[in-house]
Amino acid sequence: MEYKKLYQDLTGRILNGKGESTVHQRHAAFENTDLPQPLNVLIEKVAYQSYKVTDSDFAAVKATGVTED
Repeated sequence: MEYKKLYQDLTGRILNGKGESTVHQRHAAFENTDLPQPLNVLIEKVAYQSYKVTDSDFAAVKATGVTED
């Protein structure tokens, strides 16, 4: 099986399969769109500059009512 197919299968299961968050939330996080401001900043950092993520990034997200789940 080629890697592209494996990647598509994996992302399909993550985005559309069973989970704690809604399908909409998972797609929004994956695409980093339609998210509250502190959350999209955190996701952007995790994706592209993970070495810059701090506890205050997580605290800012939690302060908006978003849980770790």
